[in-house]
Amino acid sequence: MLVQIYEVRSPEEGVALAQLGVDHVGVLVGDGAFPRELTTDRASAIFAALPPGAKRVALSLSADPAEIARVIEQTRPDIIHIGAAAELFSVRDTQALKTAFPGVGIMRAIPIVDDASVECAKGYREVADFLLLDSHDPGDRQIGGLGRTHDWSISRRIVDGVVCRSSLPAASTPITSPRLLPQCCRRVSIRKPRPTAPTAMAKISTRSAALSLPRNSPGQSGSPQLDGPVVLYHPQ
Repeated sequence: MLVQIYEVRSPEEGVALAQLGVDHVGVLVGDGAFPRELTTDRASAIFAALPPGAKRVALSLSADPAEIARVIEQTRPDIIHIGAAAELFSVRDTQALKTAFPGVGIMRAIPIVDDASVECAKGYREVADFLLLDSHDPGDRQIGGLGRTHDWSISRRIVDGVVCRSSLPAASTPITSPRLLPQCCRRVSIRKPRPTAPTAMAKISTRSAALSLPRNSPGQSGSPQLDGPVVLYHPQ
């Protein structure tokens, strides 16, 4: 399983997470338009401290292509995570970013709301290297960070129809554990909720990250399910 954790605040925290085996060390970066954003200088210091093998992920919630390009140029991440709402940052915008920075992986957040979410994900089939499926309130300018699970049956449809069309088993049950996914889709991402979201996950320490296990979702007795987004790797 690949583990991705946000929001790292210091080089020491980033190194501690990498030493615990976290694969993707994520930093929320920006110009202060969103709460808790770090400057590019602070993000660069965190990334510079990480040991080999840990992937540096810069999360940008901006819908401004110039701002996202600035984050990439000044922090030089392995992966740029685009968290702006789908209607604010399009597939075409994402493709332009990929063309401008061919050496940087593209992770696109997909809002999981209704059937339209599946079509949204399909639009990124040939553009994004990762799809991050997360909760969303329509009209919100960012995706995720709400501190609640989303409709896992929609995620299942995206896995079946978009990411791993030929490699999933034939089972059509909802996603209940990463063990039920093929290897290319076993991804878990943890991000602190926004200040206005439920506070149960407001602080994730390096120790709790190492000890965390999937928990049951409401109404699913005995069936482990992860709280938070699902990250799907789409090999190009």
